[in-house]
Amino acid sequence: MRLLCVTATARELTAFFPKLCGCALGEHTALPTGERLLVCLSGTGPVNAGIALGRILALHSEITAVLNFGLA
Repeated sequence: MRLLCVTATARELTAFFPKLCGCALGEHTALPTGERLLVCLSGTGPVNAGIALGRILALHSEITAVLNFGLA
């Protein structure tokens, strides 16, 4: 399983993934199995979220689940 974690703002991103400060897209090892998560900063609003997710899903066909962190 390949998990994509999405946050709208950089503040939310650094709250959950402090090692990824300022990255719009990155990878983070956070699961006990050592599996790497794909992490995305989408921007606020449904349009920005839709555009960001569409681009990432087009580039990473291995993603099987998306988890939104923050206010959602």
